[in-house]
Amino acid sequence: MENFNHEIQNASGMDNEHSNHEKLLDVRPVEPKYRFDFIMGAWKALRSKESFLLTVDHDPQCMYYTLVADEGEQAFCFDYLENGPEVWKVRVTKK
Repeated sequence: MENFNHEIQNASGMDNEHSNHEKLLDVRPVEPKYRFDFIMGAWKALRSKESFLLTVDHDPQCMYYTLVADEGEQAFCFDYLENGPEVWKVRVTKK
């Protein structure tokens, strides 16, 4: 699998609550067969209180349900900021 680290960037211009801990994770350029593992790898790399802003071209509900099953609902926040139909943006925060 290619190295997609260039896709993850420090967020700038975000509100103060998240500006120090939030990454931008736009997976639209990533081949679909690699997206899930890429997103879950970014999740595992987060420390407590860190978040990333996920941008995808479909509803990322499979990630939500995977996190519920693997981590439990108390382990994260999953906040939709944009809800399609062409772009979804979700702030994912590790508690």
